[in-house]
Amino acid sequence: MSIDNLQGIILAAGKTKRFKTGTTKLVSKICGQEIILFPIKLLDLLAIPITTVVGYQQELVVSAINSKRNSNAKPITFVTQPEQLGTADALACTRNNWNKDHILVINGDIPLAHEHIITALYEEHIKTDATISFVMAHNSDPASKNYSRVVQQEDNKIDIVHTKDLGSDWCQHCYVNAEIYITKKSFLEQYLQEIKHDNSRKELCTGKLVNLASKNNLTVTTTIAPFDQIRGTNTLQELWAAEQIKRGQIIRSWMEKGVRFTGAQHVHIDLDVTIGTGSLIGCGVNLLSGTRIGKNCTIGSFCSLTQATVGDNTTIHPSCVLRNCTIGSQVSVGPLAHIHGNAQINDNATIGSFVEIKENRTQKNQAEKQTSLTDEILFTPSTRTHTIDSDMLGG
Repeated sequence: MSIDNLQGIILAAGKTKRFKTGTTKLVSKICGQEIILFPIKLLDLLAIPITTVVGYQQELVVSAINSKRNSNAKPITFVTQPEQLGTADALACTRNNWNKDHILVINGDIPLAHEHIITALYEEHIKTDATISFVMAHNSDPASKNYSRVVQQEDNKIDIVHTKDLGSDWCQHCYVNAEIYITKKSFLEQYLQEIKHDNSRKELCTGKLVNLASKNNLTVTTTIAPFDQIRGTNTLQELWAAEQIKRGQIIRSWMEKGVRFTGAQHVHIDLDVTIGTGSLIGCGVNLLSGTRIGKNCTIGSFCSLTQATVGDNTTIHPSCVLRNCTIGSQVSVGPLAHIHGNAQINDNATIGSFVEIKENRTQKNQAEKQTSLTDEILFTPSTRTHTIDSDMLGG
């Protein structure tokens, strides 16, 4: 459906205290992509103009967005939150940038949200002429105490209350707030400044907008999404859980395209990797950073390929490491080989085990043929490692 008259606000200014890494979580990667890029690309997909609130380590967040985002996408407006005082305060920092009648607000650490969540929320929001609409998800896991809960009062009023503020009664409220909202701009202009500190975290929270709308008998609409699709990443455990889900989605997608896995639960594939139909990926394989695998290839167990290109009908035997290299078609690379440094292996070559092949760094600016192996070169297996500069092989 067409989404008109909607502006997106992505909240990406938080301090990431619970990660305890000293670095903003928004540049942590899930399957090779920074967390902040997931909501950015989601809104780009829906052609929703974006304003992003940055604050803590903002230079890292802005750099990640600008360096990885599609260059054809509409420019993003960045707004700085000088002091991290909560999501409602971050939203207030964007007040001078509101230029649509309806405002979508979403946190920057929700990497699994699907476009249908946004379109369904927008459709319901417009259909019901709601003042504010938000997404909720069922979750009764006692470990999920980093989320706010949707509390239905006896008078049919709705409150958003953080789990820690509910005490032992939290388990009676099985829906969590996904912190994805669409609200009328006019409502924000009138009520946003009324949000006060009233929770254990001493922050101004956007969830209180729902409470204010309900209290003033304004229309509040909800939609329901699967919890896995609205998961946040507030801790390293939650980051791990989100990456497992995304990893499973990627592998299922490749299975549907004709790629077989011998131990799918132990394979890691980045989002920007491509694999040809008919290929077999062994247990414990890592395919990273734009690696491209041709058709009908076999990648043996415990291989690691980073920015590598592998031609059709090629076999990479177990425990090989390939980095920044090009392997031709119908090549056989023996176990425990290490090929890197922009080395190129021609079609039909056979590489033995325990071999290291790399670009001759002293010659790297000379003719390209010096970094290419000639056809049908055989390195016999050995129990010793051989380091070979590709220009030593002729061309």
